[in-house]
Amino acid sequence: MLLTDPDALVVGDGPFAVDTEFHAENCYHPRLHLLQVRAPGAPAQLIDTHDARLMAALADRLVSRPWIVHAGRIDLPLLARALGSVPETVHDTQIAAGLVQTKYPAGLADLLERWCGVHLDKGETLSDWSRRPLTPGQITYAAQDVAHLHALWDALSSRAAELGRSEILAAACTEARDVAVAGPDDRDAWLQIPGARALDVPAAGILRRLAAWREDVARRSDRPAPTVLGNRVLLELARRAPVGDALLQGRRAPKRTLHAHADALQDAITGGPRDTVGIPGPIRAGSPEAARLAWWTAWAEALALAGGWSASLVIPPSDRDDLALGGPGPTGWRASLLGEDLPAARRGDRPLALPSTIP
Repeated sequence: MLLTDPDALVVGDGPFAVDTEFHAENCYHPRLHLLQVRAPGAPAQLIDTHDARLMAALADRLVSRPWIVHAGRIDLPLLARALGSVPETVHDTQIAAGLVQTKYPAGLADLLERWCGVHLDKGETLSDWSRRPLTPGQITYAAQDVAHLHALWDALSSRAAELGRSEILAAACTEARDVAVAGPDDRDAWLQIPGARALDVPAAGILRRLAAWREDVARRSDRPAPTVLGNRVLLELARRAPVGDALLQGRRAPKRTLHAHADALQDAITGGPRDTVGIPGPIRAGSPEAARLAWWTAWAEALALAGGWSASLVIPPSDRDDLALGGPGPTGWRASLLGEDLPAARRGDRPLALPSTIP
């Protein structure tokens, strides 16, 4: 049901199930168009986020109790801006799934099918949520996204408890909540560019500054970062480190953009702090580092199969790179889950057998 009166919000006992509908095309910050909320045992209530007065009137009540979300990494920043904050406790079913099954990230429909026996109709996935009024089909679709989140969380958290992972699940959800609300660090944007990890440290330092500059421009102009300057252009600039007129050379160089931002780009390449703190060494194809990375990746996948959790969640690519370069690898809740397996792998005294079945 569509909620128009803030006093009609059903609060009930226990956490809210929360979801959003948004558009992320052709912008830096996704546009929030609808908020779905459901209290335990109550019908889903849909909130028109275009109604600023309604959102302001509901904000305190909505953040007064924990939430259950699915894949909150986009929803939480949107709702933090729209409501002023989000609860300290946010249970994420996608994170929970990654701790009790090997597939991650898993979609809501797949999880509901497996863990609750519920089939979701995804017919409105590409619907235009900005238009008003909403159609009956949109309303039904939006409501079903929160209709079963309580049951899904109960199933996944119960399985985590059976496996002795309740504390790890709580810590993982807290980390995911904090990271989502804080937002990405511009200084880490370079790591998302394919080919970045093959650069030597000085070139990687240039790419880090260029990528951070691009994020800032994209944010201020509210456009997707790759539309400011493409990844290949940034990589080329980082490798060549051009000075003066050489900045405009290159087959893929968009001359108009480079002219418009020449001073800022030149500063990123040659000026400003030349720090390379925190930049790891390169991992190039055929190198010893690449061989170690392949070994750690195989180890992570085999360990995840044996333990019934997702390697991509527990030992993400950044941690595998760190291990390949001799670093400590996973810390915090990830290290707690791995227990003695990580130090044993370093010592080479606990070979891992590949399981015959996937949990």
